[in-house]
Amino acid sequence: MPIRQLSRLVTLFCVAIPAAVGVVVSSARAADGALDPTFDADGIVTTDLTNIDAAYSVVIQPDGKIVVAGYTISGNQDFALARYNTNGSLDTTFDTDGKLTTDLGGNHDQAFSVALQPDGKIVVAGKSTISGGEDFALARYNTNGSLDTTFDTDGKLTTDLGSTNDQVRSMALQPDGKIVVVGGTNTSGNEDFALARYNTNGTLDTTFDTDGKLTTDLTNSDVAYSVVIQPDGKIVVAGYTISGNQDFALARYNTNGSLDTTFDTDGKLTTDLGGNNDQALSMALQPDGKI
Repeated sequence: MPIRQLSRLVTLFCVAIPAAVGVVVSSARAADGALDPTFDADGIVTTDLTNIDAAYSVVIQPDGKIVVAGYTISGNQDFALARYNTNGSLDTTFDTDGKLTTDLGGNHDQAFSVALQPDGKIVVAGKSTISGGEDFALARYNTNGSLDTTFDTDGKLTTDLGSTNDQVRSMALQPDGKIVVVGGTNTSGNEDFALARYNTNGTLDTTFDTDGKLTTDLTNSDVAYSVVIQPDGKIVVAGYTISGNQDFALARYNTNGSLDTTFDTDGKLTTDLGGNNDQALSMALQPDGKI
């Protein structure tokens, strides 16, 4: 879920939502859609991590605490996380002050997606620039904000998909705990959909396209921005493709990483919405399975 980005600060907004039918609500309650005054007094909180901070993804824990992920710039760029209590204050049980940064080893480490495991561990994915090229980058944290050393021995990893421009844009967790990440990779001068699947310990899952990673060419340049896992385990990816104009682009994969040929006959499709620049950046599944 994207968050409004403000240069130098991470900014969060909370708004009041309608009460459930049949619940008696005090007349002092904020009007529906108004900023929620129980959240940091005015419904808005900003957090300074270092010099320039940007938030790109958010998850809500079962206890209502809010986890935000993005990156911070202080010389180099690093993964950045913050966790807030339900009232908007920083949660000091998370890395002692509610916020942390992680160096993935590159000069430009940016987190674009965050997910919460059932055990409360926090998975963050994005990119890291290693030796001049961008690679998929992931980190996993314990509930107290420390890096989880059961994940690739030090809690963080990078994956080279074979190009100089590999970026994770979105992530989904399977019911079995495996981690699916999607984004883009530049192959032969054009960008393609890129996917990788990791086991719970951070190793690439070799049951997924034999080596745990794959790319899909839709037209000329293709970038994946969103992923969901269907109840049957199939993986749906959405983004956009550029072939003259930009169009919506989707692909659906079987659990082993092969394209699902029951989806538009070859597992992939593009849709022109009538404009020159049509980009799909988010996706959700309906209860009836429609996308």
